[in-house]
Amino acid sequence: MAIRDGKLWAAANNFLYQFTLPPTGPATDRRLLVEDKNKAWNPFGMFVLEWEPDGLLCMSVGDHQVKLVGPTNTLESRGRSGVITRMKPDGSDMELLTQGFRVPYSFEIDPFGQLWLLSNGEGNPNRFARIIEGVDYHCFTRNLDGQPHWLAGRHRLSPPAFELPGGAHTQLLRYYDAAYPRDYQGSLFLDNWGRHGFTGANRAVFRYVTDDRNDVVKTEPFVSCGDPHFRVSHILLDPQGNMLLADWYGRDDESDLTGRIWRIRYTGGDAAAAAQKVETPDWSQEASAVAALGSPSGAIRSQAVERLSARGTAAIPALRGRAGSGEPLGAAMALWTLSRIGTTDAKAGLAAGAAHADWKVRR
Repeated sequence: MAIRDGKLWAAANNFLYQFTLPPTGPATDRRLLVEDKNKAWNPFGMFVLEWEPDGLLCMSVGDHQVKLVGPTNTLESRGRSGVITRMKPDGSDMELLTQGFRVPYSFEIDPFGQLWLLSNGEGNPNRFARIIEGVDYHCFTRNLDGQPHWLAGRHRLSPPAFELPGGAHTQLLRYYDAAYPRDYQGSLFLDNWGRHGFTGANRAVFRYVTDDRNDVVKTEPFVSCGDPHFRVSHILLDPQGNMLLADWYGRDDESDLTGRIWRIRYTGGDAAAAAQKVETPDWSQEASAVAALGSPSGAIRSQAVERLSARGTAAIPALRGRAGSGEPLGAAMALWTLSRIGTTDAKAGLAAGAAHADWKVRR
């Protein structure tokens, strides 16, 4: 599911629906946006929905001969490959971001536009990939000599990927928020539901730390549990930036009504000193709203993008100036806001980002 502006989007195997979501009552007004004409064996159809910072909707689809039909175009995979696609919220103008994965269940688009992806294997490696948009990562799309060697990123010409431990990796997020200490910024959190069966290894949330060039340099457990029923199915952030953890809490695939949701807060002895200061913007002032694009709080950054986008052309000069200089996160959000405004002047303003000192913004 994905929720925004009183609407709910839901993926159901070979259908992507949109509903109206009233504040008091069940969803209504079901509308079919996209249909996969080559229905997959469940659960290898449509998987996860994620919003890009510019308001476009991204969706992962499991491996089969994908044929997605939307209101304006059709998108097909090469061979029986899993894909990531991007579209407008009404399902129109679908784009293929990447393909060549078995089960690209979980993915994340970070504030700097980098697409990260986890794909579960079976007969090929579980993979963690830093996506180069448009690149085919070769699982089930081409016949390759030494295929596992290539897919796991061990060949010198492989696209950026490496092998993950066994199990079903079902959620990924990159942390840019205010609830955890500053050294957590940019960390990638991966959860592992584990293998089928009652007991198994790696049923936990792991933290992957990257360096200044986005290479993973450190891996460590973040949340684990000795109870064999504990199984992490998804992780999300609450509005304050704390992690919410969905715990399947069952023996295997059965639904035994014992699932739980946990909230994980930072409680170190230095919690007060480690907390990042979050300023409350004065939304009536353009300068305050522009400054809020670089807030440590993801919720405030999102609200700043929405409010400045609503200002339209009046906000373009300030956004253009912010995109070319200053703290990198705020500059990146200024670029997303210009993209969302979408006028000719706003698109021209995107060029300001090419002058920024930080390579992530220029990228």
